[in-house]
Amino acid sequence: MSHKIKTKPEIRFSGYTDDWEQRKVGELFEVTRGLVLATSKTSPIQTKDYIYPVYSSQTKNHGLMGYYTEYLFENAITWTTDGANAGTVNYREGRFYSTNVNGVLLSNRGYANKAVAEILNNIAWKHVSKVGNPKLMNNVMSEIVIKVPKIAEQKEMSNFFKQLDDTIALHQRKLEALEKTKKSFLQKMFPKKDETKPEIRFAGFTDDWEQRKFEEVFEFPVSNNTLSRSQLNYEHGSIKNIHYGDILIKYGAILDVERDSIPYITNGNLEKYRSQLIKNGDLIFADAAEDNTVGKAIEVSGLATESLVAGLHTIVARSKSEIGTYFLGYYINSAVYHYQLLRLMQGAKVSSISKRSLRETKVCIPTGTEEQQKIGTFFKQLDDTIALHQRQLEALEKTKKSFLQKMFV
Repeated sequence: MSHKIKTKPEIRFSGYTDDWEQRKVGELFEVTRGLVLATSKTSPIQTKDYIYPVYSSQTKNHGLMGYYTEYLFENAITWTTDGANAGTVNYREGRFYSTNVNGVLLSNRGYANKAVAEILNNIAWKHVSKVGNPKLMNNVMSEIVIKVPKIAEQKEMSNFFKQLDDTIALHQRKLEALEKTKKSFLQKMFPKKDETKPEIRFAGFTDDWEQRKFEEVFEFPVSNNTLSRSQLNYEHGSIKNIHYGDILIKYGAILDVERDSIPYITNGNLEKYRSQLIKNGDLIFADAAEDNTVGKAIEVSGLATESLVAGLHTIVARSKSEIGTYFLGYYINSAVYHYQLLRLMQGAKVSSISKRSLRETKVCIPTGTEEQQKIGTFFKQLDDTIALHQRQLEALEKTKKSFLQKMFV
């Protein structure tokens, strides 16, 4: 039984109905290589007042150097010829310099555009030689067969994907700026070691923060269980169980029981676990990890009718007095507190902490719940904004992936 070769994409811009043309890359482009970095004798880096982007698998699109104009390419498609990223294709707009770890596709007929780069990027990696150091050399690239529409349709597709990529990049920059802002506030809104006042405070608060031993502020009210992943499920149950691996990787400083994905204990009996039930405001520490993330904790929030317990390699701590919501989750995970745990870790391959280790630490907390609450709410709102931008970014990337599947043959 013969299969009909697909010659038209599922989604197209209005007015285009022609079949896409099947061609070898070498028929559409002049296939060349980037240049070896020029020596000091031939490269006037210090004397030229212009700079152009330098592209390679090492610079990852961020390098800038000055070179002779005859070393520059203009509006071309590049791909990484060898190394871990071999076969990765990009469209380069404007004048640029490409190092010798890149191949370059040049066209004076308009084929060097973003649409064709996306077509190539979808197929080029399939031709990478996996023997030894991964490679996709010029002769192999030249023989790759692709399907392309006429130039007019290519231009419309290029503009569409450029606008989509620009929007994605904008959200990525916003996300990175927010994460950088959060990191800065975490450093400045909690007192540094041996200090009792933070660098930045909300207006109206001037009192020293109170420094106390951990065991004076917290108690360990419940024990953990030793259930493995195989004894948990995400479909049904009456008791939710926190796994230490999720604390380390999946959850942020605040666990929202209503929104976050938490597994159930398979065939869990509530009476069996009643003495281990967790409350809102409790801290759950991961007491083991393969790196310095050991001791990361989550503050529990959003508990209503659910039953929640803590699993293998966790420690539950509960404040002896009222603490502003969300404050502890961010403070306990701040660098100033977590640094204390690093010297208390035990183990070689797997690091661990104990209740005894926690008792040896000190905490520094505002004397009034009002300041605690303001700090906690501030960071929670910042995290919610970061999460919103993350979801928007993921949605855009998913949208692009869908268009790439449906707008190309």
